[in-house]
Amino acid sequence: MPDSSKDECSQLAELIRMRTKTLRIRDRRTQAEVLTVTVSGGISAMQAGGDRPTLTARADAALYQSTQSGRDRPLPARACAGHRAGL
Repeated sequence: MPDSSKDECSQLAELIRMRTKTLRIRDRRTQAEVLTVTVSGGISAMQAGGDRPTLTARADAALYQSTQSGRDRPLPARACAGHRAGL
C-alpha cells in the first residue's frame, strides 16, 4: 500500500481479519457449517536503502511467524525481526 505507514497497514489487516472471521461457509443442502475462514499475514514497510526482495522477505518472515504462533493474525515484521531470512 504505497504512502501508507506500517501501522495503517496493520489496522487494515486487522479489519480484514475480523470481517473474514465472521464468514461461515455452509453446505447448501443441510446448511451445516462446513468451513470457517481465518487470515494470517505478514506486514512490512520499505526501509531507507531497502529493496523489494528485502521487503518481501521481511513480510514473508512475519507471515511464517504469524502462522507458527497460532494463525488468524496479521503480524508486523518488527515483532519477529531476525526470524528466518536473517532479517
